[in-house]
Amino acid sequence: MANCAGKYKYLDRIIEGDLDVRQECIECHNYLKYDDSIYNNLVFHASKKGKYADCLMYSGATNFIIISKKALELFKTNRLTGFEEYPITIIDDKENIFDQYYILKITGNALLDYGKMGEQPKFYCKKCGYVEYSGQRPMNYKQTYLIEESWDGSDFFLDDLCTQRVVDIILKNKLKGFIITELINAYNPFNMNYINT
Repeated sequence: MANCAGKYKYLDRIIEGDLDVRQECIECHNYLKYDDSIYNNLVFHASKKGKYADCLMYSGATNFIIISKKALELFKTNRLTGFEEYPITIIDDKENIFDQYYILKITGNALLDYGKMGEQPKFYCKKCGYVEYSGQRPMNYKQTYLIEESWDGSDFFLDDLCTQRVVDIILKNKLKGFIITELINAYNPFNMNYINT
C-alpha cells in the first residue's frame, strides 16, 4: 500500500523499540502475530531525501502501514474498520522530530483462495495467515481470490488489502503516498495497473 517512489520519504530503520517480538500461532506454531505491547514507544529513522507523505513505507513492515495524523483522522471520522492505531516518532538526519504519524495495525481477516489462484504455497496456516513458499517469493498469481466466507467485513484486512470505501477516501481527500490496485491484481508482482497518490 505504501508508495516507495523517490519523491517520498521512507522509514529505513528502527532507532528505539523492537518489532521482532512476535506471538506464536496456536495452530502452526510459527511466530507471526505481533504482540500489541511492542507497538508502544517506537522511534523510526526517515530517509534523507523525499517529502513526508500521508503513507510512509517501512521496509520491515508485514502487517501494518504507517500513516499521517490527517489520514488517521479521516479513517476514524468515516468509521473505517479493521485496524488499531499506535503513535510513533520519526527522526531525520537533522534530528528533526515528527510525532504526527501512526502505525496502523491491520486486524481485519480474510483468507486467500489458493485453489482458484493456481499454484499452492508449500504451507499456509488459515489461523494466522503464515505462508511458506517452496520457491522464490512472491509467486506470480495472475489473479487474486479470497475465500468469500473468510472475510470478516473489515475495511482493512489481510495485511494491506482494503475496501473501495478506503480507496474513495484516499482519492477524495488527495492523500499522498498510497499505491492502489484492484484486489484481483494484488498478488501479481508484474501488475502495472495501479495508481500512485
